[in-house]
Amino acid sequence: VTRLVVFTDGEPTAGIRDYNALVQHVGEIKARGISSTFLGFGYEYNEELLAGMAKRSGGNYYFISRPELIPEVFRTELDKLMTMAARNLKLNLKTARWCSLRQVYGHDVPFGESTVEIDLADIEKGTDLGLAVDLEFPNHPLGHYRVAVGRLAYDDAITGKTESVDIDVVLEFTADEAECSLPQNPIVARSVEVSLASRVVEKTMMGLKAGQITAAMAVSELQKTQMLLAQDGRSEEAQQVSQAIRDLQSGNAQQVEKTLIGTVTSLDQGKKSHE
Repeated sequence: VTRLVVFTDGEPTAGIRDYNALVQHVGEIKARGISSTFLGFGYEYNEELLAGMAKRSGGNYYFISRPELIPEVFRTELDKLMTMAARNLKLNLKTARWCSLRQVYGHDVPFGESTVEIDLADIEKGTDLGLAVDLEFPNHPLGHYRVAVGRLAYDDAITGKTESVDIDVVLEFTADEAECSLPQNPIVARSVEVSLASRVVEKTMMGLKAGQITAAMAVSELQKTQMLLAQDGRSEEAQQVSQAIRDLQSGNAQQVEKTLIGTVTSLDQGKKSHE
C-alpha cells in the first residue's frame, strides 16, 4: 500500500479528534511510505482538517460539490497513481553558519534554523516540483561562496529503490552594478510569485470568513490571482479560482472556502504539469 484515499466528512466522532494530533497521525503514516488523499463531499465537512492532513501526508485534497463529480475525481486520482514517478520526497537543507534561513515558501519552517528537513509531495510523470527558499546573510567578501548544501531523497516509483541527489548552493557576491541590475531568474521569480499568490488566496478566504472584506473586494483580489495562475499555465488552480469567483458573484458563498482551500493546498505543494 502506497496511497490511501479517504472519503470523509472531516468531523471525527471517535478516537483521535484533535486537529494537530490527526495531522501528526497522517505524518506518521507518511513516514511509513504511505501518502493520503482526502475527498470532501457536500458543505458540512471540515475542509481545514482535510486540507491540513493532505498537505502533511504528501497527497491531494478534493472538494466534491456534486455527487456526479465523484467518478471524475477518482479517475483523476487513479491517473496520478498510475503515472507516479517519485514518492516520499524529503529535502534536507543546511545553511552556512553565516547564513540564515528566512523562509521556505509553502512550508512552515522556523525563522533562523540552520538545518531543516522538508517533506515534499509525491510527483507524477510530466510534473515539475518547485521550491523557493529565502536566505538572509550580512555583508560578505566578494567572490563565490557556498551558502547551503542539501540532499533530496526519494523512492523511485518504478524501481522501488531509494535514490538521492546532492545539492550545492553557491552564490557570487559582487560589487558589479551591471550584474546586480540584471533581472531575477524568471523561474525563481515566478515560483515566489505563485507562492505569494497562495498567501493572497488564503488571506482573502480568511477575510471573507471573518467578515472583514466584502464579496466584491474578494472578487477583485481573486481575479488578479486567477490571471497570474492562468499565465503560469496552472490551469487547474486557475479554474478553481474562477469557480470561486462565479460562486461569489452568484451569492453562493457556501462553497467558496472549500474550493479555495484546495487551491492553497495545491499551490503550496509546488507542483506544475508541463504536458
